[in-house]
Amino acid sequence: MASKGDNEDAKKTNNVPGTEPGQDVSGHVTTRSQDRVGERGSKRYLTNFKQQKLRAWQPILTPGWVISTLFLGGLVCVIIGGIILGYSNRVIRYSKRYDNIPDCDVGDEIAQPNFSKTCSVSIDVTQRMAAPVFLYYKLNNFYQNHRRYVASRSDQQLHGDIVKVSSLKRQCAPGPYAFNTSTNMSLDGHYYIQPNYRSNSSEIDSELDSRLVIPCGLVAWSFFNDTIGVNDSITFVSSDSNFVNISFSTKGIAWNSDIDTKFRAGPDPPFSSENDDLITDEAFMVWMRVAALPDFQKLYGVIRNGTLEPGRYIFNITARYPVASFGGEKYLVLSTTTWLGGPNRFLGILYIVVGCIAIFLAIGFLFQYLFGQRAMTGKDGPVVWNRYEANDGRVHIQGTLRA
Repeated sequence: MASKGDNEDAKKTNNVPGTEPGQDVSGHVTTRSQDRVGERGSKRYLTNFKQQKLRAWQPILTPGWVISTLFLGGLVCVIIGGIILGYSNRVIRYSKRYDNIPDCDVGDEIAQPNFSKTCSVSIDVTQRMAAPVFLYYKLNNFYQNHRRYVASRSDQQLHGDIVKVSSLKRQCAPGPYAFNTSTNMSLDGHYYIQPNYRSNSSEIDSELDSRLVIPCGLVAWSFFNDTIGVNDSITFVSSDSNFVNISFSTKGIAWNSDIDTKFRAGPDPPFSSENDDLITDEAFMVWMRVAALPDFQKLYGVIRNGTLEPGRYIFNITARYPVASFGGEKYLVLSTTTWLGGPNRFLGILYIVVGCIAIFLAIGFLFQYLFGQRAMTGKDGPVVWNRYEANDGRVHIQGTLRA
């Protein structure tokens, strides 16, 4: 006689749809609640977004589109490159190296902070230069983009905030952050080029008579400190040997964001008037924007009025900045600009080269399309490919035999 449990097992093996009589279906038995969860889970993924069925623009790169795009794009690049090259050629620029002049050569290192040499550098101008005329100093082989050099500064201090000495030591490493007044050296025992802009600080924990360096860091303490001109003026020698002083302005050479926001005077103490004068000096702001390449020029002044006539221009220079120790070079540069800025022949040539390559590719593809394409044929004759859009929004391509 079969028991109640045997009858239940028989139901499991015999009453499940889609199974043979006597088959063990214990693993196939699911509850109604599980079926509902599975249905809901599957529906979550049956959306147009998740099944990637949203309507979209799918461009077909036909030979006509490719050839036209390459040709028009190349033509535009050639035109832009020609415009850039034309305006670049309009820039009038004169430069003169002066660190190799004996009277301007300060040697490998400066043994004393106040050491300097006075010399005169002349530039012969052969073309009329309309204002504004920009006066630059240029340094070669100076790597301002070195990682440790770029990081050696305190932007908080430059903003006029009081920073703890422990923070300055970390932010300005390996540059000076404190100065020994008895030996004119920083606490690491090295001389530095910059004048002694510093003030007393009660936070210095040292047996030496020391002062806080403001601003600190390698960028600030390698500040270019040659003086160009006398009282912001240069001397013009005319053809009849007359000497005329021409003034230039050192204001308005920095970015407005630097002047208004980034560089500010700090409270006294620990700041002083000397610190504030340096930090808010626009020439210092220009220097603190480090250059990306080892050969760079930075703006020193602008001649905003009048015109520089052809002739000789004499610059009286007080040289303090040594460059021989790292194989550097110093230049004076006089230059005009256009609405595109200074001379940039490389950018114009690059546009023209890229445009010409695109045009040559377009011509090559055109010849290949007209004379070198392969015949599309089937076993019963030529095939014509048709493009059409179905009701579901998808684009289909179908081949049919040509009549």
